[in-house]
Parts: sequence; structure tokens; C-alpha cells
Amino acid sequence: GRDDRGPRDERRDVAAEAPKPPKQITDDEKQQLGKLLEDLLGSHGAYVLDSNLKILGKVPGSELSGTIRALKTGMYAVVFDGQVDADLLATCEANNIAYVAGMSAVAKGNRTKVLTAEELL
Repeated sequence: GRDDRGPRDERRDVAAEAPKPPKQITDDEKQQLGKLLEDLLGSHGAYVLDSNLKILGKVPGSELSGTIRALKTGMYAVVFDGQVDADLLATCEANNIAYVAGMSAVAKGNRTKVLTAEELL
């Protein structure tokens, strides 16, 4: 019957933390990521963000993958003043990050949506 839909929906919300196909980014999120990307221009740094797009940490780009692997959970998006390559993307996907924004990208994600400066700025 229809009653058993309730709990299952709740469970699905919990599962929603692990992005399945990339969900559509909202204009709000885009604007926010664009702003953060502008902040980083020329710094070669990166921001790691939670699902409210609050900054969890700022790290040098060279330490980004290691930081993601160390944090493991609670990350939603990454903003990086650099090029999103297959390595970085694989790390993001392995850690269920929904979006990775960079200056440019040479890789396309399956679960993690890649955004470039072109799309954001």
C-alpha cells in the first residue's frame, strides 16, 4: 500500500549523501562556487566545502587530494585554483564529493560533476 512509502523516503534522504548521478547544480550554488573560485585566483589553493557550501578548510592545491582522503566524510564540493585532472577527480568520486570546480578540466566525472571557471565566472 501507500503507507510504506514514508520510511523508505527517509532512508533515501540519508543515502542522498552519496551522489548517484551528478545532481543539477542550482544557480545559487553556481554563484557561490564561482565566488570562491574567484577568491582563489592565483593562489593555487583549494577550498573544501560542506553541503551548505561552508568552507571546511583551505589547502594548497598540492595537498588537496591528500586532504580529501584524510577528511573522508562531510565534504560536498571542492573548489580548486588549478586544473581538474583524472587523479583529482578519482579522489573526489571515491569520497562522494558532488562537485569539483576548477579553472579548467581535463577529465569528466561520473558521480562528481566537474565545473570550470568558464561555466562559473
